[in-house]
Amino acid sequence: MKTKRYLILLLLILIKLFSSCNLFDTHYIGRCSSSSIERAKSNGTFLSEYVPYHVKINDSIQFTIKQVFAEKQYGYYSHSNPSFTINNNKSQIIVILDKKIDNINGYSFTWRFSNLRYDKPDRLSYQYDSSIPPDTIQIEIERVDINKVTGLAGTRDEEHIGHFTIVKNFIKNTR
Repeated sequence: MKTKRYLILLLLILIKLFSSCNLFDTHYIGRCSSSSIERAKSNGTFLSEYVPYHVKINDSIQFTIKQVFAEKQYGYYSHSNPSFTINNNKSQIIVILDKKIDNINGYSFTWRFSNLRYDKPDRLSYQYDSSIPPDTIQIEIERVDINKVTGLAGTRDEEHIGHFTIVKNFIKNTR
């Protein structure tokens, strides 16, 4: 009977210990990006929406952009603090695609975005050291030389094979 009480007491202590330490409530430490305009608005990071132009590059590189927007940079910088920190002095452009970047024909092996960073499987980003991003941004697409391999991908050879432009949507951004 005493053993059963000790086991129950030990179990209660362990439950209290694990629940008070937020053992299962963890988050990624570092810079974050919102998954949509709606999410950026709910996070309090949304700045403006953008509109993409001339997105089809050639017959083999095709993708659809679902959303493009600017938001304040933010992130989690401590495991002990469950809320994120917004940096009001820096911004980022987020480009959300209709499919995973790895599913676009030849990405990383024969071509890549030269001025956008791979952020999530369906998301690209560009960071600015300014609180206000530019009104117009040209996104370059460059060829990758598969014969020069670094890690699991080809090495960029700086030859631009296409571009598209994103422009701030002044109509939707005026309230």
